[in-house]
Amino acid sequence: MQLLIILVLIGTAFGKNKFCQTNGDGNYVFAGSCSKFFTCANGFGWLQDCPGDLLFDTELMECIYHEQVDFLWAKDALNMARKPSPQISYRQWTKRELSKYTGSDNGPILIAVKGKVYDVSLGRGFYGAGCAYNVFAGRDASRLLATQSFDDGMTEAELDAPIDDLRDLTDEDLESLDAYVGLFTVKYQCVGDLVETKE
Repeated sequence: MQLLIILVLIGTAFGKNKFCQTNGDGNYVFAGSCSKFFTCANGFGWLQDCPGDLLFDTELMECIYHEQVDFLWAKDALNMARKPSPQISYRQWTKRELSKYTGSDNGPILIAVKGKVYDVSLGRGFYGAGCAYNVFAGRDASRLLATQSFDDGMTEAELDAPIDDLRDLTDEDLESLDAYVGLFTVKYQCVGDLVETKE
């Protein structure tokens, strides 16, 4: 607990955070860095740095000693081996192809976040047909997740539009999106890249 308090004090505060308000208190993976993590408390969010040479362990959800890095890699390999084999091979996906994977008829559920496509079928209770977050299924949900927005669902206009470059998102929105990328990376299989057209 002492370590957590110290990290909160030295972390970068982002104020009330949409990701934190949705996901609750705790530490979360921060995409793109092994030595950073995101902490949520009472709806507020902080981007944290592990002190010294410590690395953030995605299973323990805490900072570990740099000397344990070999153990971390071995453990991550073991964790990947324990995951069920993906139903879908890694490949490129267009938005129209992605739109077929909404979980209807108990089929796979795919969601694109920041250019990567994830098989979230293990989260069917969240993203399946009739569930609270099914609006994110079968589409590029980056903007919706970043802004914690819900809409009326996918449209033809969305499918025909270019991939959203997200350039107008605020820093807070981007922090929330990175937190979601970290969450999806740990929980679900990445099955490809979102592209405009296939090569």
